[in-house]
Formats: sequence, structure tokens, C-alpha cells
Amino acid sequence: MSIKQMPGRVLISLLLSVTGLLSGCASHNENASLLAKKQAQNISQNLPIKSAGYTLVLAQSSGTTVKMTIISEAGAQTTQTPDAFLTSYQRQMCADPTVKLMLTEGINYSITINDTRTGNQYQRKLDRTTCGIVKA
Repeated sequence: MSIKQMPGRVLISLLLSVTGLLSGCASHNENASLLAKKQAQNISQNLPIKSAGYTLVLAQSSGTTVKMTIISEAGAQTTQTPDAFLTSYQRQMCADPTVKLMLTEGINYSITINDTRTGNQYQRKLDRTTCGIVKA
């Protein structure tokens, strides 16, 4: 039976089913993107956040990723190297219930430290795998 021979109701049902399946995937990504945007806005409302000689100065979203930028405080003596700070920060984030929920919803985090003393940049990516969250 060709498309021309299909009864109208069957064709419409088939098209709606295919459209529904395709939009389901798009809908999940759209929802994750909206969640990432909202999470970045929530973080931004509390900026700047200082800790151990570092300052979180920017949070923004890009698709399903929340990008956070941290700078080392100029002239401040940091108590941790950028790598050690990122490891500690990652541990704290992975333990946070809100972050865990975001990760299970498909949100990822990208954390960048701009070291103003050396000009070096350090980066970590957080997702379900790095935080040890098993997909249900």
C-alpha cells in the first residue's frame, strides 16, 4: 500500500507518531538547555563567590552545559594549586544534591580557572560519569 492509498486517519496517526518520537528527543534537549540556562542564572545571582584565593566570576549556559569561570585573586596567596582547587571543587559539586539532579537531567558543567598570576588556564568537565552517577 503506497502513501497515496493509505486512509487519511492512518496516515495522520503515522505522521503524528513519527513527529512525536522526533520531538521527544528534541524536547528532552530543549528541557535540558532550559535547565542549564536557569541553573547558570541561579549561580550568577550569587556572584562573585570567593573561596581559598579564587573567585567564581561568571556562570553562563551553552546548550546543556553550565560554564563557570573562576579567577585566582590578584595578589592573594592561594592555599591550593589550581588543580587541587578544581579537584576539591569537583568533589563538593558532585556531592551537592542540586548538582546531582541537574546531572541526571542531562546537564553538564565546565569549570575553568584563569590563573591571573601565571596566565595559565585549567579546566574540568563534570558529567554523570565524573561524578559517579549511574544512569537509571
